[in-house]
Amino acid sequence: MDIPDYLADPSPDRQEWIKRKILATKWELRRTIEEVEFVAEQYQMKNKYNGTKEELSELRSKLKNLLNQSYELASQIRDLT
Repeated sequence: MDIPDYLADPSPDRQEWIKRKILATKWELRRTIEEVEFVAEQYQMKNKYNGTKEELSELRSKLKNLLNQSYELASQIRDLT
């Protein structure tokens, strides 16, 4: 089932709203995890092929922020279930 199917009902009850919120948060978590994987690969390539310390530091901080964001989204899903 696609996200628009869940969002079709304009007046959801409480349970339906929670389902929608969980589904949307799961999609956001998946996207964030994919971005984490991409940034981690970038970091590995820069590290392997002598990227500058500035580039590595920037990628490390971006990776840390994405991991924190993933953790927060997973916590939101856990709290809703």
